[in-house]
Amino acid sequence: MSNSLIKYISVYRFQFIIGILIVLLSITLIYYFSSIPNSKLGIIAGGISASMIVAIIQYMFSLKEYKYFSEIKKLDIKKILPSRDEELFYNALIKKSSKEIKVMGVTALRMMQDFASESSPREDKKVLLSALANGVSVQILLPQKIFLFSDEDKIKHDQSTEILNKLKDKFDNLEVHYFDHVPTQSIFLVDQNCILGPVFSNYASKDTPCIYMGVNNEFARKYLDYFKEEWNKNK
Repeated sequence: MSNSLIKYISVYRFQFIIGILIVLLSITLIYYFSSIPNSKLGIIAGGISASMIVAIIQYMFSLKEYKYFSEIKKLDIKKILPSRDEELFYNALIKKSSKEIKVMGVTALRMMQDFASESSPREDKKVLLSALANGVSVQILLPQKIFLFSDEDKIKHDQSTEILNKLKDKFDNLEVHYFDHVPTQSIFLVDQNCILGPVFSNYASKDTPCIYMGVNNEFARKYLDYFKEEWNKNK
Protein backbone atom coordinates (compact mmCIF):
# COMPACT_ATOMS: atom_id res chain seq x y z
CA MET A 1 0.00 0.00 0.00
CA SER A 2 1.49 3.37 -1.04
CA ASN A 3 2.28 6.11 1.49
CA SER A 4 -0.15 8.48 -0.20
CA LEU A 5 -2.99 5.95 0.10
CA ILE A 6 -2.17 5.31 3.77
CA LYS A 7 -2.13 9.05 4.40
CA TYR A 8 -5.50 9.44 2.62
CA ILE A 9 -7.08 6.66 4.68
CA SER A 10 -5.69 8.07 7.94
CA VAL A 11 -6.95 11.58 7.21
CA TYR A 12 -10.32 10.16 6.14
CA ARG A 13 -10.50 8.24 9.43
CA PHE A 14 -10.01 11.46 11.40
CA GLN A 15 -12.69 13.20 9.35
CA PHE A 16 -15.08 10.24 9.75
CA ILE A 17 -14.71 10.32 13.54
CA ILE A 18 -15.25 14.08 13.64
CA GLY A 19 -18.36 13.62 11.46
CA ILE A 20 -19.81 11.00 13.85
CA LEU A 21 -19.12 13.26 16.84
CA ILE A 22 -20.89 16.18 15.12
CA VAL A 23 -23.94 13.99 14.38
CA LEU A 24 -24.04 12.77 17.99
CA LEU A 25 -23.59 16.34 19.22
CA SER A 26 -26.51 17.47 17.06
CA ILE A 27 -28.72 14.69 18.42
CA THR A 28 -27.87 15.44 22.06
CA LEU A 29 -28.34 19.20 21.55
CA ILE A 30 -31.75 18.62 19.97
CA TYR A 31 -32.74 16.41 22.88
CA TYR A 32 -31.31 18.90 25.40
CA PHE A 33 -33.24 21.87 24.03
CA SER A 34 -36.45 19.85 23.57
CA SER A 35 -36.39 18.30 27.06
CA ILE A 36 -38.05 19.63 30.18
CA PRO A 37 -35.79 22.28 31.81
CA ASN A 38 -33.67 20.91 34.71
CA SER A 39 -34.91 17.36 34.10
CA LYS A 40 -32.49 14.53 34.79
CA LEU A 41 -32.32 13.45 31.14
CA GLY A 42 -31.92 17.05 30.02
CA ILE A 43 -28.95 17.52 32.37
CA ILE A 44 -27.38 14.29 31.08
CA ALA A 45 -27.88 15.44 27.47
CA GLY A 46 -26.28 18.78 28.32
CA GLY A 47 -23.25 17.04 29.85
CA ILE A 48 -22.89 14.76 26.85
CA SER A 49 -23.12 17.76 24.51
CA ALA A 50 -20.32 19.56 26.36
CA SER A 51 -18.16 16.42 26.18
CA MET A 52 -18.86 16.10 22.46
CA ILE A 53 -17.77 19.69 21.83
CA VAL A 54 -14.49 19.10 23.68
CA ALA A 55 -13.92 15.83 21.77
CA ILE A 56 -14.56 17.51 18.40
CA ILE A 57 -12.09 20.29 19.20
CA GLN A 58 -9.47 17.74 20.30
CA TYR A 59 -9.89 15.67 17.14
CA MET A 60 -9.66 18.76 14.94
CA PHE A 61 -6.34 19.68 16.59
CA SER A 62 -5.19 16.07 16.20
CA LEU A 63 -6.05 16.15 12.49
CA LYS A 64 -4.05 19.35 12.03
CA GLU A 65 -1.05 17.88 13.86
CA TYR A 66 -1.28 14.64 11.89
CA LYS A 67 -1.21 16.51 8.58
CA TYR A 68 1.81 18.52 9.77
CA PHE A 69 3.82 15.52 10.96
CA SER A 70 2.88 13.44 7.93
CA GLU A 71 4.53 16.10 5.75
CA ILE A 72 7.68 15.85 7.89
CA LYS A 73 7.54 12.06 7.81
CA LYS A 74 7.52 12.10 3.99
CA LEU A 75 11.08 13.46 4.15
CA ASP A 76 12.17 10.21 5.85
CA ILE A 77 14.39 12.09 8.31
CA LYS A 78 16.04 9.53 10.57
CA LYS A 79 18.20 11.76 12.72
CA ILE A 80 19.59 15.28 13.07
CA LEU A 81 23.32 15.14 13.75
CA PRO A 82 24.79 18.18 15.55
CA SER A 83 28.18 17.41 13.99
CA ARG A 84 29.82 15.03 11.54
CA ASP A 85 32.39 13.86 14.04
CA GLU A 86 30.63 10.49 14.35
CA GLU A 87 33.18 7.87 13.37
CA LEU A 88 31.23 4.87 14.67
CA PHE A 89 28.06 6.07 12.93
CA TYR A 90 29.75 6.46 9.54
CA ASN A 91 31.66 3.21 10.07
CA ALA A 92 28.41 1.28 10.49
CA LEU A 93 26.92 2.79 7.32
CA ILE A 94 29.97 2.00 5.19
CA LYS A 95 30.15 -1.51 6.61
CA LYS A 96 26.56 -2.18 5.48
CA SER A 97 27.10 -0.80 1.96
CA SER A 98 26.34 -3.17 -0.89
CA LYS A 99 25.97 -1.03 -4.01
CA GLU A 100 27.36 2.51 -3.93
CA ILE A 101 28.98 5.20 -1.84
CA LYS A 102 29.04 8.83 -2.96
CA VAL A 103 30.92 11.55 -1.13
CA MET A 104 31.08 15.30 -1.72
CA GLY A 105 33.17 17.24 0.77
CA VAL A 106 36.23 19.40 1.31
CA THR A 107 39.32 17.15 1.37
CA ALA A 108 38.07 13.66 2.40
CA LEU A 109 41.28 13.20 4.39
CA ARG A 110 39.47 12.31 7.60
CA MET A 111 37.44 9.72 5.71
CA MET A 112 40.61 8.16 4.31
CA GLN A 113 42.30 8.10 7.71
CA ASP A 114 39.26 6.74 9.55
CA PHE A 115 38.05 4.16 7.03
CA ALA A 116 40.76 3.47 4.45
CA SER A 117 43.95 3.11 6.48
CA GLU A 118 45.92 0.29 4.86
CA SER A 119 48.59 0.36 7.56
CA SER A 120 46.22 0.16 10.52
CA PRO A 121 45.94 -3.17 12.39
CA ARG A 122 42.30 -2.33 13.22
CA GLU A 123 39.60 -3.70 10.93
CA ASP A 124 37.26 -0.78 11.73
CA LYS A 125 39.81 1.51 10.07
CA LYS A 126 39.52 -0.47 6.83
CA VAL A 127 35.77 -0.63 6.20
CA LEU A 128 36.01 1.49 3.05
CA LEU A 129 38.76 -0.77 1.74
CA SER A 130 36.51 -3.76 2.41
CA ALA A 131 33.63 -2.09 0.58
CA LEU A 132 35.87 -1.46 -2.43
CA ALA A 133 37.14 -5.04 -2.33
CA ASN A 134 33.50 -6.22 -2.34
CA GLY A 135 32.76 -4.28 -5.52
CA VAL A 136 30.94 -1.30 -4.03
CA SER A 137 31.10 1.69 -6.41
CA VAL A 138 32.75 4.65 -4.66
CA GLN A 139 32.61 8.17 -6.12
CA ILE A 140 34.39 11.00 -4.32
CA LEU A 141 33.81 14.59 -5.42
CA LEU A 142 36.12 17.29 -4.04
CA PRO A 143 37.11 20.90 -4.83
CA GLN A 144 40.29 21.69 -6.68
CA LYS A 145 43.08 22.76 -4.34
CA ILE A 146 42.93 26.42 -5.42
CA PHE A 147 39.36 26.74 -4.12
CA LEU A 148 40.05 25.55 -0.58
CA PHE A 149 39.59 27.98 2.30
CA SER A 150 42.81 27.64 4.27
CA ASP A 151 46.42 26.51 4.03
CA GLU A 152 45.55 23.68 6.40
CA ASP A 153 42.90 22.42 3.99
CA LYS A 154 45.37 22.63 1.12
CA ILE A 155 47.82 20.46 3.05
CA LYS A 156 45.01 17.98 3.76
CA HIS A 157 44.13 18.03 0.07
CA ASP A 158 47.66 16.95 -0.87
CA GLN A 159 47.65 14.18 1.75
CA SER A 160 44.22 12.97 0.64
CA THR A 161 45.16 13.05 -3.05
CA GLU A 162 48.20 10.87 -2.39
CA ILE A 163 46.07 8.27 -0.61
CA LEU A 164 43.31 8.39 -3.23
CA ASN A 165 45.74 7.97 -6.12
CA LYS A 166 47.20 4.85 -4.52
CA LEU A 167 43.75 3.42 -3.97
CA LYS A 168 42.67 4.19 -7.55
CA ASP A 169 45.58 2.11 -8.79
CA LYS A 170 44.23 -0.83 -6.78
CA PHE A 171 40.49 -0.44 -7.26
CA ASP A 172 38.78 0.25 -10.59
CA ASN A 173 35.51 0.95 -8.75
CA LEU A 174 36.95 4.03 -7.01
CA GLU A 175 36.60 7.30 -8.92
CA VAL A 176 37.57 10.82 -7.86
CA HIS A 177 36.48 14.05 -9.57
CA TYR A 178 37.41 17.64 -8.68
CA PHE A 179 35.05 20.60 -9.12
CA ASP A 180 36.12 24.18 -9.88
CA HIS A 181 34.45 26.25 -7.13
CA VAL A 182 34.50 26.61 -3.36
CA PRO A 183 32.84 23.76 -1.46
CA THR A 184 29.37 24.61 -0.16
CA GLN A 185 27.65 21.26 0.38
CA SER A 186 28.52 18.02 2.10
CA ILE A 187 26.95 14.85 0.70
CA PHE A 188 27.52 11.34 1.98
CA LEU A 189 25.40 8.63 0.36
CA VAL A 190 25.46 4.92 1.14
CA ASP A 191 22.92 2.93 -0.91
CA GLN A 192 19.46 4.18 0.23
CA ASN A 193 20.66 6.48 3.02
CA CYS A 194 22.34 9.84 2.89
CA ILE A 195 23.78 12.50 5.18
CA LEU A 196 23.39 16.06 3.92
CA GLY A 197 24.56 19.39 5.22
CA PRO A 198 26.33 22.66 4.51
CA VAL A 199 30.02 23.52 4.36
CA PHE A 200 31.04 26.70 6.24
CA SER A 201 34.27 28.49 5.46
CA ASN A 202 35.02 29.30 9.12
CA TYR A 203 34.17 25.87 10.61
CA ALA A 204 35.80 22.48 10.24
CA SER A 205 33.49 20.15 8.33
CA LYS A 206 33.36 17.74 11.28
CA ASP A 207 31.86 20.51 13.45
CA THR A 208 28.91 21.38 11.20
CA PRO A 209 25.37 19.95 11.53
CA CYS A 210 23.77 17.57 9.07
CA ILE A 211 20.63 15.53 8.39
CA TYR A 212 20.56 11.75 8.17
CA MET A 213 17.69 10.66 5.93
CA GLY A 214 16.46 8.28 3.25
CA VAL A 215 16.95 9.11 -0.43
CA ASN A 216 13.37 8.70 -1.67
CA ASN A 217 12.14 12.24 -1.11
CA GLU A 218 12.29 15.59 -2.89
CA PHE A 219 14.77 17.13 -0.43
CA ALA A 220 17.39 14.40 -0.85
CA ARG A 221 16.81 14.19 -4.61
CA LYS A 222 17.80 17.84 -5.02
CA TYR A 223 21.14 17.15 -3.34
CA LEU A 224 21.75 13.96 -5.29
CA ASP A 225 20.85 15.64 -8.59
CA TYR A 226 23.33 18.36 -7.68
CA PHE A 227 26.00 15.71 -7.03
CA LYS A 228 25.27 14.09 -10.39
CA GLU A 229 25.51 17.40 -12.25
CA GLU A 230 28.79 18.33 -10.57
CA TRP A 231 30.17 14.86 -11.12
CA ASN A 232 29.39 14.81 -14.84
CA LYS A 233 30.79 18.25 -15.59
CA ASN A 234 34.00 17.88 -13.55
CA LYS A 235 36.37 15.08 -14.44
